[in-house]
Amino acid sequence: MGTQYQFEYAEGTPYFNVVQLGTAHFESGGVVLDIGCGFGAAAEPFRNAGYDYVGVDMDDSGPAALRERGYEAYTARLDDPAQFQPVLAKALKGRKLSGILLLDVLEHVTDPVGTLRDLHELAKQHGNVPLLMCVPHVAHFDIAAKLLSARWDITETGLLDVTHIGFYTDHGLANTAAAGGWREVERNDFSMGLSDQAFPADHVAVRPGTSLREFLLGYRRACSPDADVNQFIRVYATADPIPFEFSDRNLDDSPTFTVVVPLTNGSQALDETMLSLAGQTDTSFELVLVAAEDDEVSSAAARTYAAAAREQSGQPVRAVLSTDGSRAISAQLRA
Repeated sequence: MGTQYQFEYAEGTPYFNVVQLGTAHFESGGVVLDIGCGFGAAAEPFRNAGYDYVGVDMDDSGPAALRERGYEAYTARLDDPAQFQPVLAKALKGRKLSGILLLDVLEHVTDPVGTLRDLHELAKQHGNVPLLMCVPHVAHFDIAAKLLSARWDITETGLLDVTHIGFYTDHGLANTAAAGGWREVERNDFSMGLSDQAFPADHVAVRPGTSLREFLLGYRRACSPDADVNQFIRVYATADPIPFEFSDRNLDDSPTFTVVVPLTNGSQALDETMLSLAGQTDTSFELVLVAAEDDEVSSAAARTYAAAAREQSGQPVRAVLSTDGSRAISAQLRA
């Protein structure tokens, strides 16, 4: 394990959020078991909070460094019961287990659901203790924006660490945790407006202040509020495992876009619009016909065509009749 993973604990780092959440949910006075501990950035604050910190990692460079700092630390693989069970028994020594840490580990394992189910069994054997995970967020705005320009920049550490083999969004993490037998209890995610992926400095989609960045960021935030989340930091309780749900490749029935046609003085505008739409290869659109309620010719054309089109083609078509101008029309369209 390289020295690039020797992270520090301080306010404004993910480990600060981890300790805040852990001390709020781990029963005091017991063992905090840090699986995949690395160099143990959270060791000191958990010990200072009254816990017995114990680290376990498959690479001995981290545990060796922890032992030099006066902590219990062992070398073992979680996915090898012949190694892990004796180490676990030695580490606990009859003491109660207060909580389990899995910090920046899930993205490195080949069988994340299997790993979480192993930890689920461990937690059940010790009174259903909570699990606290820290997982990088692959849909951070910086990554998403750069993908639009065909950039996927693998780095030595960070969100796209070269050693990562699993990548998680909020939905993906929830799905994986549920399949592993864990239910989210609370989150204390770590956010960064500019992540380690905010490069090159002159990239128009990630450079602060550009019109393109502001537009894309606004859209990203409209999709979900986690655009700035760098790492998911969440505590979980044991639950019945739920089978992993794969994403549905089939599109829903919602139209891709809406075509709004204002009708005045009859249906000439409608005829011209329909002629144009007939040549579209993507037919996933909704047609909205807008007419003034006091314009008998236009409102009648809107109602008649909408009813006929729905019956004949099944195409989403609706008529919107306005009595007081564009504001009312906009409100009805949003409804």
